[in-house]
Amino acid sequence: LPKQIRRCCVPVPDFVTRFLLSDPDPQQPIAPQLARFILRETGGVKVDIDEFNTQELPEHMLFNFRVIDDGKQEIGMGRDLIALQKQFGQAAQLTFRDTSAEFERDDVKTWDFGELPESIQFARGRQQLTGYPALTLEEDRVAIRL
Repeated sequence: LPKQIRRCCVPVPDFVTRFLLSDPDPQQPIAPQLARFILRETGGVKVDIDEFNTQELPEHMLFNFRVIDDGKQEIGMGRDLIALQKQFGQAAQLTFRDTSAEFERDDVKTWDFGELPESIQFARGRQQLTGYPALTLEEDRVAIRL
């Protein structure tokens, strides 16, 4: 939100707590509910729903991702997750594939593998890794990948 509206919602943690205690409808979009709450709580500050979407966050407010290798050395860092995934994604897939070959499957034709777990813990060297299984579409076939 623009700064002049954010100023009306301080301290932010308390404001958010009050909003959550107001029992917002989880089945409805949050922006209109929050706009109505701000109007009610501030005694008349109107928020256009589009204001929730139009502000670009300054770079210092974005996540800073670090890519760490087996030796706990940083091999990459940046705020652009997609660029990091492009740069290191294939190497990460190969790393997981070396260890998780018994779980991954190619060319899945039927659901004969039960329920997919939310995550799988396994060791690679001395490092504990977590894989998140998912069905993926690879060209014209379905596979299970971590």
